[in-house]
Amino acid sequence: MRKPISYALAGMTILMAASGKPAHAATIANCKGPALEIEVEGLKDRIGMLVAELYPANETDFLDDAEDLVKSGKTFRRVTIPISPTDPPRLCVIAPAAGTYALIIIHNRDGKDKFSISKDGVALPAARSIGRSRPKVQQATIFVGNTPRSVAVRMQYLNGLGGFMMSNR
Repeated sequence: MRKPISYALAGMTILMAASGKPAHAATIANCKGPALEIEVEGLKDRIGMLVAELYPANETDFLDDAEDLVKSGKTFRRVTIPISPTDPPRLCVIAPAAGTYALIIIHNRDGKDKFSISKDGVALPAARSIGRSRPKVQQATIFVGNTPRSVAVRMQYLNGLGGFMMSNR
């Protein structure tokens, strides 16, 4: 059995491993109950995968190791989809219940098990630029109601010394 993906940002390093846990996902057509219907805008290109992760909405647990969160009985959800060459990139993440969570989306462009700060992208519900520092939970916080909520996020990629910036696409 493979271990869950762990996106721990130390600086801006995100480590990835393969997932053996249920995805807590549904197709957009079957996205029901407390869930997020996420449309990803501003992709640099249409290669690789999109990974959405839902965390508890507190600074301590946000971006903590997935396995540790699951072992502690804390909320953690992950959805991974390949990027279609033609269809709009959309994901459905089903939350355990209505409430406030922290959401991060990763554009894993090369499909490797390690985040490439120079190649991969990051999106958060907050529309402002991530910059060069570790994202704060306030940038990722989102409310999930009892019915699916549609949300659009804009992908950000490293842009030299300026840090992560919104894509112009």
